[in-house]
Amino acid sequence: MDYPENLIVTWGKETVGFLHQKPKQGSFTFQYDDNWLDNNFPPISFSLPLRNEPYNWEDCINFFQNLIPEGDSLNNIATYKRLSTNNIYDFLRRYGKECAGALIIHDSNEEIDYTNHTYIDVTDQILDAISNPKKKDINLLVLTNARLSLAGAQNKLPVLFKKDKFYIPAKDSIAATTHIIKPASTRFKKLHINETFCMKLAEELGLPVAKSDILTIDKVDIYITERYDRKIMYDGTIQKLHQEDFCQALGYPNSRKYESSGGPGIKQCLDFIINNDISDQTTAKLNFSKLLIFNFIIGNCDAHAKNISILYDFDDKNIINHSLAPFYDLVSTKIYKNLSRELAMFIGKTKEHGLLSKESINILIEDLQFEKKDFGEMAFSFIQNIQNSVRKIMKIYSSHDEICKFQKVLYRIINTNCKLFLNPLHKLLHSPKNRPRP
Repeated sequence: MDYPENLIVTWGKETVGFLHQKPKQGSFTFQYDDNWLDNNFPPISFSLPLRNEPYNWEDCINFFQNLIPEGDSLNNIATYKRLSTNNIYDFLRRYGKECAGALIIHDSNEEIDYTNHTYIDVTDQILDAISNPKKKDINLLVLTNARLSLAGAQNKLPVLFKKDKFYIPAKDSIAATTHIIKPASTRFKKLHINETFCMKLAEELGLPVAKSDILTIDKVDIYITERYDRKIMYDGTIQKLHQEDFCQALGYPNSRKYESSGGPGIKQCLDFIINNDISDQTTAKLNFSKLLIFNFIIGNCDAHAKNISILYDFDDKNIINHSLAPFYDLVSTKIYKNLSRELAMFIGKTKEHGLLSKESINILIEDLQFEKKDFGEMAFSFIQNIQNSVRKIMKIYSSHDEICKFQKVLYRIINTNCKLFLNPLHKLLHSPKNRPRP
């Protein structure tokens, strides 16, 4: 089949630029549109600043690759839809109309009808897929024939959720979705309960998180979370907000999302927040620091750079604002004994959870640009709040036996991890060289 040479990238109704396919399968360049440049509209990524010259494959691939699924999820879609996992261009051509953020990617010979916001009800398909053992291993995107894309390795589907019904955009529609749903994992037991508990706990602690819960329809449990990159306007329309994860912003492929693979670490992520135009940097730095502690305490060793994002929004004067996006994908990986204990982002010289030393906490404090005393006060107070808030979250689902049982395991992990963090922190702050002189 012959495909058009270009894919058009749009933001709102404006053409941002073009993806031009190269003879090599899946390879392409990206170039900003002249009108986009003339109007000095914002770049689509910190890693792709505005310029007249096209970006070659090596320079633009990391942003666009991070718009599509990865790992088992990508392999599953590729198998059923007969796609090559290496042909990112073709994947974007098929699924680029509804991605994370505000961009729409479509064929250059395809006319976009910006008034078409029609949906298809896929509630029955989703419930059948989740409850049918023969379909549990098939990606929801495949089962619903949805033409949209989300990054990550989990089986998940963006939907419009309304009155206990799930809808996806129709084939030629540019309608936006409002939520993301994830069925119970066949690989990791009670993952939906795990994520709900951790997200609720983070919200109780005052961390900015995407609102999430367990939804039960026809006795089927589904994890559901609001899309923070979608805003419902006063007239009921849904506005798409642009966003990019830290791998995209820093120019890393998803294969290097872990620090052990050469990906971003704590210092590089904080330096990015401090050295770029991120709104309210003091709050952003504090929330980022608390997120690191929180992930350690819940035992989340998978807290990599793709799980932190920057959100783009415009103020009343149509000036772009960049802010740290609400946190998402917060789970305890330590509860699963077969998963690695290696930290996605190292803490100082500590690479494995459970081996934290006072020397590594000292490096962490320096990387986060805190004074020891200030960090100690913040960390001790925050961890005490975690210990108090855990009990409150457990009460929410106290009548649900299955959730209650799983929560007790998480409770023990959290208590253990509090000690694993506080003990070396206490030793550091009370070592002789840190004691005030008489």
